[in-house]
Order: sequence, then C-alpha cells, then structure tokens
Amino acid sequence: MKGSENTIIMSGEQMQVFIGASCFEGCTPPEASRFPAILPKLCESLSSRSVARYFIRNVRIGDTIALVDKSLGYSFRLKMEAHSVCILSINKNLVPPKNKDQVVYLVNYRLLHSVQGMAVAA
Repeated sequence: MKGSENTIIMSGEQMQVFIGASCFEGCTPPEASRFPAILPKLCESLSSRSVARYFIRNVRIGDTIALVDKSLGYSFRLKMEAHSVCILSINKNLVPPKNKDQVVYLVNYRLLHSVQGMAVAA
C-alpha cells in the first residue's frame, strides 16, 4: 500500500489512517485479505465534510469511536491519535463494535451520532 493512499485531510488537518495489529486478532485470512480494499473506502468516508468536522470537533485524542458506515456495510472501531486514525476493528455486521466511547452512523452521507441510545443528526 502506498503512503499517500492512507493519508486524508480532515477539516484541514492531514491524518494517516492505518490498520492496528488488534484488527487482525480473531479474523480469518479471507477477512483480512479484504482490508486493503476497505481502507480506501473508509478514508473516503472519513474525509467527507460532515464526518471530518464531527471528528475534529467532538472526538479527543485517545478516544475510541465506532463508525457504522451503512453504505459500505461495515462498522469500524477507531482510535483517534494526534495525527492519525488507528483502525482497531472492522466488522461486516452493522452492530456497533464493543469497547467504544461514542457511536457515529453514516447513512447516505448523512452523519448521525448516538446520544444515550438515540440517534441524532450531526
């Protein structure tokens, strides 16, 4: 994978997106072989204006957040770092991953986030 392929701009901030080692725990080789195809699509979602703005404004460095991308059909558990986004897990199902602080839903390019079990537009 080329270095520029996993670089995104989130609200003017250049960020690296990478797959963490924990992402490969418990997944089968066929699942892991799909990760390089999923990563550019995730980068596109993270670069979208509404997602980037929400992440930069509301997610702190060190926070874990779940992004459920309905158009991709995957949910991601992400850890925000100073200049990078680490993918902790990728799930095919649309159930939000466990061990997250916040859940953000991307539905038809419209961002929704959960607040005490309710989804609200961001």
